[in-house]
Amino acid sequence: MATTNTLCSDDKTYYRMDGVIDPDFIRAHEKLTSLGSKHKPISSALILDKFHEKASLLGLQLANEQCALQKQGRRFLYNALVTSDKIKNEDHALAIGFANFSDRSKSFTGLLGTRVFMCSNLCFHGIVKPACQRHTIGNYDRIDDKIGILFDTFEKDKDTIEGQIQLMKATKLDDTILGKFVLGLARQGNAFGNTHILDIARFTDNPEPMLAELGNPTYNDKNDSSAYRLFNAATFIVNYKMKNAEAKIYATKLVTDTLMGVLNPQYKPVGDVIDVEPVDEE
Repeated sequence: MATTNTLCSDDKTYYRMDGVIDPDFIRAHEKLTSLGSKHKPISSALILDKFHEKASLLGLQLANEQCALQKQGRRFLYNALVTSDKIKNEDHALAIGFANFSDRSKSFTGLLGTRVFMCSNLCFHGIVKPACQRHTIGNYDRIDDKIGILFDTFEKDKDTIEGQIQLMKATKLDDTILGKFVLGLARQGNAFGNTHILDIARFTDNPEPMLAELGNPTYNDKNDSSAYRLFNAATFIVNYKMKNAEAKIYATKLVTDTLMGVLNPQYKPVGDVIDVEPVDEE
């Protein structure tokens, strides 16, 4: 199994922690100075402590934690696997996490998703925005409520997320699904660069048109004939080819929404309905 921290692959911009998270290191390196009269950043280490406390209170066990702290100290990304006696799979697990920025660019944002064991691919199926306000004096004391909303949403949507994976596995991949998926990504403009689309699947005049990651999986099952193979190929490219840590979050959600939209015309994204943020092509 790959052990790369797929949440973030940019060592020049981020400090990365995989498996063991050190809150004291986060406290020592995060930057919480105010950027305005109403701006009041919330410590990522404090949020992480509260996040752990809430999970423990709910009886949820967190495993295989990953986090990335921007070396400028203003941006923090975190995710962990959620172990459950009710849902056990051999190849993937449910994941939960959050993003916390103190540069006024984003409010506290919750993340719901899955991680594939074979290649460590992390994919976010839902984004939860408990409040649109950036870190301000007025909402500083509401972080407990925001974390509560995130876990409430996880509890409400976890079976739906699992159902998405099972539908992918139960659907045979064909040229129609592949074509609609590729077209769907291409229509997103800058949200998913053409180079990365070609990294997923490349068409030629050869008898076997599925080249690139889809045709020759780096880690995943080469004999899988389901739409799950396409999902794994696309999320592999995002996790291992894209460098921008924040862009990965929105790109993996775009992969989920696009593929599920092809497989299920009645598909509705979990979490909040948001505009996917642009992804700079590498």
